[in-house]
Amino acid sequence: MTEPVDLRTEATSVSRDLADLARLREWLSDRLRRRPFGSEDVLQDILVMASELVSNAVLHTKSLPTVTLTVLPDVVRVAVHDDDPRLPVLEPLDVRRARGNGLRIVDAWAEQWGSYLVPGDGKEVWFTARRW
Repeated sequence: MTEPVDLRTEATSVSRDLADLARLREWLSDRLRRRPFGSEDVLQDILVMASELVSNAVLHTKSLPTVTLTVLPDVVRVAVHDDDPRLPVLEPLDVRRARGNGLRIVDAWAEQWGSYLVPGDGKEVWFTARRW
């Protein structure tokens, strides 16, 4: 008999108010802390990366982002959906730029990340992080 897959997927919408990022981090933290986690540092990295993706959706689109969290035995996947079909572009690092380096954080910290078009409904940008 195989072990059941520890799969839990939950989603929440986020307002366009960047102050709502604190509520998002609380929502993610609450759900992730319900399960054994290897490191508080990994949890904090996930919260920062999720905040960066939601900030990008708020700053560059007109929709209300939806965040989907999927927890597997060894991996956490966070995805942000918005209604804009333009895929994100990883810009070269520019320390003089006040904004525009958030995706570089995701690129550096995530196990994997990517984006894809949702036919007729914008795009999804996602990342994964190891739980241990």
